[in-house]
This record gives sequence, structure tokens and C-alpha cells, in this order.
Amino acid sequence: MRIGGVSYCVGAPLVTGLEQRQNVELTLASPRHLVTMLRAGELDAALASSIEAFRHPGWLAMSDLGIACEDRVRSVRLFLRTEPAAVRSLAVDNGSATSVALSQVLLVRRFGATIDHAFDIEPTRTPDAIDADAVLLIGDAGLLADAGGRAALDLGEEWRSWTGLPFVFALWLVAGGDKAIKDGTVRNIVGELRRARALGIEQAVDDGTGGLIRYDLDDRHLAGLRRFRSEALALGLCNPVAEPVWMERG
Repeated sequence: MRIGGVSYCVGAPLVTGLEQRQNVELTLASPRHLVTMLRAGELDAALASSIEAFRHPGWLAMSDLGIACEDRVRSVRLFLRTEPAAVRSLAVDNGSATSVALSQVLLVRRFGATIDHAFDIEPTRTPDAIDADAVLLIGDAGLLADAGGRAALDLGEEWRSWTGLPFVFALWLVAGGDKAIKDGTVRNIVGELRRARALGIEQAVDDGTGGLIRYDLDDRHLAGLRRFRSEALALGLCNPVAEPVWMERG
């Protein structure tokens, strides 16, 4: 089974022990790169940016495991040199398509900004050196960056303050559709992923966020996803006809 996990500390509790499983080939990469591999048929399942579930039709999605936050997240931050409503230029670490979309949703839909220019940057720990009104950093860079003279917005905290809902950054997406269900591929993959999660709990794997991340999803997280889809759709950031097939919880 070809499974892709995120290459950040925050994803470690979901892939514990997978690299030692003889029937699993584990690839660690950014959520955006995992989506590319999944679409190309190079992976059977991936811990992918959650917005991908609403961009590309045909995925199966686990409804009980992912990367989410109830409020503050620490590892996804927007560094501002001006008030949010005045942001015109946005620089993004594009490793996570969901984080990029969330930054746009919050700036435009919540704060009323008009983004005239957006561009990609490499991960950095010195956002003050980037010539943009707002700089999005995620993962280890988001955790460890020095804000310098900028204000730092925690996007999980901003989402919760605005909507009252938790936010889901990544989901396990599985390729193959009905065929994968019928031939047992999905059942085997899901079994490995749930086994890895159980091992992560047993070994108390540290994700570097001080317990802010949630890996076990419930109905509140799915409600947060639906709200995110609605807000992203209003900005043309997802596909109005793309909706995954949600698998039952274990």
C-alpha cells in the first residue's frame, strides 16, 4: 500500500510505525505535494490538504481521522505588517493548499481585505524579510518563525473566533472509488491508518504543538469543514460539484 504522510512534526501521531510495516510504502512530503502524487496515481492514500476533498471529485475520505484544531494551532500563522483589512499583497508557503485558502478566506471574507497580489515563497523563519503585507507560514516554519515587527495571527484561533467551529487542515483521502471498496483495498488501508493512530497514542508521540492539535474527528469537525467549503466556494477556491464519499467511523 502506497501511503503518503505529511513531513511536519504535526503529522507524526498519524503515521506512527507505518515505515516499519512490510505491506506499506510510506512517503513523507508536504500536503500539496501529496495531492499531486495522489492525483497522478502514485499513492493509494494520502494525508492531504482538506480543501482537496472539495476540488477533485472521486475521493474517499475518512471521517474520523485528520489534522484539526479546536482553537489555537500555533503551526499555521499569518504575519502582518498592516491591519488585516488593509492587506493587498500576500506571500504564502504553499505546502498546504488548505492553509493558503484559509488565509484568503479570513482576509477577504472576515476582514474585508482586497488581495491584489499573491505569490509563493520558500519556508522561512524571518517573515519580516519578505516584501508583502501578509506572510503565511505553516508547519515547522509556522511554529518557529520570529515575528519581528509584525503582528502574528494564529489562523486556527481566528477561524474559531469568527465561526465558533473547529478547523480541519488535513484529511486521509483514498483513491480508487468503488473498485477499491469492492476488492478490499480501502479496508486494508483504513486498517493500517487506524493501527498507526492507535500506536501514536500508545507511544505518546509529540507533535510539537503542546496538545493543540486534534487527530480524532467528530461531527463538529465535519461542520467546520462544511463551513470552510462554503466560504472557499464564495471565493471560487473549490469545485462546486466535488464532494468526497465519507467512510464510516471505526
